[in-house]
Amino acid sequence: MYKDLLCLSQHRQATLQELSGSVTGQFYTGHMMLDSVLNMMFQQAQDKHISLSVDIDSNFWTNISSYLDEEELAHVIADFTQNAIIATQNASVKYINLCLLISANSKPSIQIADSGSPFPPIVLNALGVSRCSQHLHEGGSGIGLMDIWTLKSTTKATLLIEEYPSDAKYTKCIHFIFDQKNRYLIVSPRYKSLSTQISRRDVMIMSPQD
Repeated sequence: MYKDLLCLSQHRQATLQELSGSVTGQFYTGHMMLDSVLNMMFQQAQDKHISLSVDIDSNFWTNISSYLDEEELAHVIADFTQNAIIATQNASVKYINLCLLISANSKPSIQIADSGSPFPPIVLNALGVSRCSQHLHEGGSGIGLMDIWTLKSTTKATLLIEEYPSDAKYTKCIHFIFDQKNRYLIVSPRYKSLSTQISRRDVMIMSPQD
């Protein structure tokens, strides 16, 4: 199953275009609200010495309109990126990468990877059920995660939280896949310990080798 998910949301370099804004902070996607959010997030990241890069598949725009309008898209990207900035601001290495992708079967997805701390089990267990944040003392409120969950439910998207080994560039990546399967999935090297700490029935926890 994990390999199938990666096929849905993999980073396909051949069809991605790197935005000049990842270097200059001036984003021109042709979508005004999204450009405004990206420019604001870039400035916030820069102020905290975080490297924020953005990749967009040009085919993403054709397919995402079936699921989100421009305001909703800008909102969820703001939530994703703001959470990543808060998670990364005190890390020893500070990287965030936002990708707007389209899969081989035309399913759009939003992905954001960061080098910040992983989600505590209590946050993964409470996600979408109650307001939760691992960074309450750093400006986090948990509202963004609740908004993301609400959008997941209304669009029936799959929310995949992928965690990486300790020697990887990124700590984690959140995949928001518009496949109309309405799933909550966690893929993590710590899947054994998470399985004992997360009690909810609507989450599937997997090993990266599955």
